[in-house]
Amino acid sequence: MKAKPSGAPAAKDTRDSLLDTRVPGFTTLSGWLTPPHFPEEISGIWVYRAGGHVGVTVKAQDGGEIPFFFDSQLGRLCYGENEHADNAAFIQRGSAFEADVFAYLTAARQRLSTCSPDASEAGTTCAVTPSELEIFDRYFHQAKAFTAC
Repeated sequence: MKAKPSGAPAAKDTRDSLLDTRVPGFTTLSGWLTPPHFPEEISGIWVYRAGGHVGVTVKAQDGGEIPFFFDSQLGRLCYGENEHADNAAFIQRGSAFEADVFAYLTAARQRLSTCSPDASEAGTTCAVTPSELEIFDRYFHQAKAFTAC
């Protein structure tokens, strides 16, 4: 049986309690702002070569997407579209949320299928390409070095 995330979904009034902004430029997040979809699902892997970072989106329970990215300097897994976005936040190290996100992404990665280069010609839709998956694996492994779980 898969464990559901321990962080309860954030209502508008509890959102501020999940975001720690006491250190300017170093916002941290300690819980899910939007609950994820189960079973675990990666909806996209984004490689931004010019910006030097990799993003990953997971499917949200409400049908939307939850964005994460790997910090281009340290490789930490962060919440948001990219490190320059208004919603960017480090995931609180050692939190139950950190453990949940890594467990979710690990399970989602195991479920993820890739496509061969000729898949689009065959009419197959794919979440990611093999090269995107290889890059995700590299960054995800590096990010685990920064976790407390």
